[in-house]
Amino acid sequence: MIETTYIRLERAAEMLGADTDTLLIAAYEGRVRLYGLLNQFRKAQKLEWDEDEEGNSFSYPVEEKQMWFWMVPIDRHGAGYLMQAGFACIAALSENDEKGRYWSECDWGERDPVKDRIPIAHVFLKRADVEGIRSKNTAPQPRAESEPPPPPDRSHVSDDLARVNQAARRWWGNVDKCDPSMRIPTQRDR
Repeated sequence: MIETTYIRLERAAEMLGADTDTLLIAAYEGRVRLYGLLNQFRKAQKLEWDEDEEGNSFSYPVEEKQMWFWMVPIDRHGAGYLMQAGFACIAALSENDEKGRYWSECDWGERDPVKDRIPIAHVFLKRADVEGIRSKNTAPQPRAESEPPPPPDRSHVSDDLARVNQAARRWWGNVDKCDPSMRIPTQRDR
């Protein structure tokens, strides 16, 4: 038999003798962790959190690149949306690493709400988590889970600048900088 790392929500519920709604409520309570099948390239930035002198939290990018994301975590608020609407919105593209950093979408302001939805049919749990619950034969205790991070502050970006950035991504986003045929001629070339 092939053992996979992730199993579908329905199969996990069956293995635990529960229904999917019970697992969604457990996810909202922080008792289990859900993952959504994204299976896409995304332009992402790794965010780190810090505090200013007044104790206000803020994030800043420490790395940015185009990456393939297969399974993405679904936070507790996403579990609520799964129960309410049948889909979850993507809040983060990865779990926190050992330093508390995580991958997030670069362009929060111009996200496609349909493209960024994970339907309930694409929701999974980790097999190890399900088997851990089965072996203990008890419900896991709620984890202390912080509120989702706010979207990056874009108040410094004017509407005109946002449109220019959007046009640049649309028309120049797939340009290969190493391909000389795609280079824009400069004054020196004329």
